[in-house]
Amino acid sequence: MRTLRLASNKARRPVSTRGALDETRLRRVRDYVEAHLADDLSLAALAAVACLSPSRFIHSFKAATSISPWAWVTRLKITRAQELLRNTDHPLAQIALACGFTSQSHFTNAFKRATGLAPSRWRVQARS
Repeated sequence: MRTLRLASNKARRPVSTRGALDETRLRRVRDYVEAHLADDLSLAALAAVACLSPSRFIHSFKAATSISPWAWVTRLKITRAQELLRNTDHPLAQIALACGFTSQSHFTNAFKRATGLAPSRWRVQARS
């Protein structure tokens, strides 16, 4: 019976927010990440900001946002990179480091995965 229920075409129930990170802790984590985006952000540091153990933080964060902390931080890095690409003439290597990527190639690969374009091409299109 359970197998049939899982395979049915019925609409799924919304994801439970039980155990989710509350808005205050989420805001603290977001503020911390934005202030330290260029730094090496560890899971332990993010969990400490939320006053939770790393394993509890991962579970609570994902319950609140529907994505992992790592994916969320990557999105913030890409968003910051887009702002810098659009509004400055800084070289890609400098933008990569300012956004917390370990190298220009790491930045280019992550940016391309997220946007479908290389950063240099994205910059040209965003300014036209």
